[in-house]
Amino acid sequence: MLLLLFRVGDERYGLEASQIVEVVPLVCLKMIPQSPDYIAGLFDYRGRPVPVIDLCRLGSERSCKVCMTSRIIMLNYGVENGPRRILGLLAEQVTETVKRDPAALISSDISITAAPWLGDLVKDSEGMLQLIDVDGLLSKTVQTSLFSAES
Repeated sequence: MLLLLFRVGDERYGLEASQIVEVVPLVCLKMIPQSPDYIAGLFDYRGRPVPVIDLCRLGSERSCKVCMTSRIIMLNYGVENGPRRILGLLAEQVTETVKRDPAALISSDISITAAPWLGDLVKDSEGMLQLIDVDGLLSKTVQTSLFSAES
């Protein structure tokens, strides 16, 4: 399996490339008032407003840094009881891909209620990196808030 690697603070994470539509540069985002702090905002992606989740804010106490390697990872996101939608993930140091054998995945055997998006682990020469479980990123309430107006 091909993984896109990135960082959230000092920690390494990965996403399966099959879930990714495109990786785009960091752009100016429109803030969404009264939304959870990990929702960085919206931007126009090919004529449609797309919500962007700040993975640093979701997993830590700070927002992603604005730098050359910070990117928005565009995903096909499965909304419960609805069609797949485009969702953006803002992450740092989005700079490389690696191939890993799916048999090398290690279950963390840890279930964090506040972080259901934490997936399996992969070991390599730099230590462990954690995969993001895309389906666990947004609660049903947040899904409804972000995608209810779309047909």
